[in-house]
Amino acid sequence: MLNIATKRKIFFDCDGVITNSNHIKTEAFIKIFENYDEKLVSEFIDYHKINGGISREVKINHFFSCILPRNGVKSDLSEVSEYVQRYGEILWSRIVSVEIVRGLSDLRELTAKSRWFVISGGSESELNKLFELRGIRTYFDGGIYGNPRSKKEIIRSISKNQDIANSVFLGDSYYDFEVASEFNMDFIFVSNWTEMSEWKGFVKENKLKTISSLAMLLENADFNTLIQGG
Repeated sequence: MLNIATKRKIFFDCDGVITNSNHIKTEAFIKIFENYDEKLVSEFIDYHKINGGISREVKINHFFSCILPRNGVKSDLSEVSEYVQRYGEILWSRIVSVEIVRGLSDLRELTAKSRWFVISGGSESELNKLFELRGIRTYFDGGIYGNPRSKKEIIRSISKNQDIANSVFLGDSYYDFEVASEFNMDFIFVSNWTEMSEWKGFVKENKLKTISSLAMLLENADFNTLIQGG
């Protein structure tokens, strides 16, 4: 029986699950690389979308260390930190007013006995600042975590001090599913704001439960009645 109200720990991805911010991050990447050839940027954006949940540092380093050299363009890895900083500045200016999923407070009440965690590929300091600013930080009594550590590193660290059995991970990317699988968590794919173009096939192939948004859990907390396989 997979009922969210009975889960001791609930792990949430942020972008595309709690906040409608995937497109904001994509636009910020396009902005910082605006002086590069459009084909190179397009290749990078494809990589970025496929690798949802991976940190900005890893992605920007990939652009300079892999995409540029592969296309015969000279690159300088010393520029990575500069681009990471520019990306962060652009992102923050746009994300402060991001749309938050509806029904979050009601879902917190429904799962009052569960501990909530945010496990994100975004900046941990930015996430805590944003959630405080938007008045939702207190919902996540387990903590709000992000880079510079990867999602797997974060959960591995949590599991050393806490029992993570009877947990569920709610995410919108292949990497989120990979993380949940490695730590034997139930997984629910959240589809409404994902940037995975082939998410329906992914869900069907892996026989995953899926919801359009977290608000759907307010209508029925029993996972067994959710859509399976798209």
